[in-house]
Amino acid sequence: MFAWLHKSDTSRSAGSYSIWAPQIIDEAKSGPISEDAPPLFMSNPTAQCFVIGAFDGLGGSGARVLETETGRVTSAAHAARLAANTTAAVLSELGFMRSPPSGASPSFASRWTGAAAFRDILNDRLRTDFKREADGIEPAVAALRGTLTRRLPTTACLLVVEAGSREHRVSAIWAGDSRAYIWTSERGLIQLSRDHARVDQDAFSSIRQDVPMTNFVGPDIPFHLDLHQAIVPTPLLAICCSDGAFNYFPSPMEFEQAILVSILESDGPPQMTENLRLCIRENTKDDVTLVLVVVNMGSWQNLCSRARARWEKLAPLLAPIRSDARRAETATRVWLAAKDEHEAATAKLEEVRVSGWDAYRRDYESLQPDRKVGRED
Repeated sequence: MFAWLHKSDTSRSAGSYSIWAPQIIDEAKSGPISEDAPPLFMSNPTAQCFVIGAFDGLGGSGARVLETETGRVTSAAHAARLAANTTAAVLSELGFMRSPPSGASPSFASRWTGAAAFRDILNDRLRTDFKREADGIEPAVAALRGTLTRRLPTTACLLVVEAGSREHRVSAIWAGDSRAYIWTSERGLIQLSRDHARVDQDAFSSIRQDVPMTNFVGPDIPFHLDLHQAIVPTPLLAICCSDGAFNYFPSPMEFEQAILVSILESDGPPQMTENLRLCIRENTKDDVTLVLVVVNMGSWQNLCSRARARWEKLAPLLAPIRSDARRAETATRVWLAAKDEHEAATAKLEEVRVSGWDAYRRDYESLQPDRKVGRED
């Protein structure tokens, strides 16, 4: 039903942790090639740590089409993949792997010294790689001056989870408006990152007001990777996603509702992921990437039990929203039907008027002079 990626020696309580195979949603809506990079997952069994990530190329300012070694692609799509590849390369140097080891976790040298050091290394490497890549495939910035075009613009958001004895250290590292979350049955969905936007607004307001970003990865701007850390209890869900996953739900509560429903109406992680993918697809108008990792949950039944407990806490808040949403949907259907009827009746009325005028004008125009074409001098 589910796969353990790696599991520490259960005879040791200190630092023991277990995770399931990452559940991934990766869906393009902007065109044949998503402007989001495929989600990132890498783990370091020696350091008892894993990293997930989302990278969302900015399609507006990065809409230029580039000729690359792999073909024609937008600057935004290329930027997202470059950021993901650079991140993966840095993590590999620190002892992380893309695929879990089979059997017992091997002991190998790990250069991991914590999320803060990783953030600093990655920040410098992104600057170097983006400048080199931009100078090779994009025109000089002077040629773009006076336009809204940016060279290789993308968000980057990572969530680092480091195991502790009974608690984990979680670190959000980001630039832009892709987000890092954790979920626990006690407190629900918790956003760890804060969008880098021109107007400082909460997650509810940001759905209703789209404001420009003030910080994102690119070769021509002084971007920085932000860092926020917290100590959290387990078990938990770790989630990293682009804005296409969350920004088209009417509220953050309804995004959590979609996650809970996807769990409670499933018999295992694959079906949960498919349910969530379909729910997001019904709501979003953007490319979507999301990676979700279940940490220290023990069994699918335990996850369902915790999701059910959280649902019972959230239900009083969601019930009036669902009720009013149904009324709003009914009113919308009535309004659309009335609108269609109004348009049809208006068109029919105009048709009848034209027909009546054709009959009326014979006498009405009977004594008018002949209509002349052009103008006489």
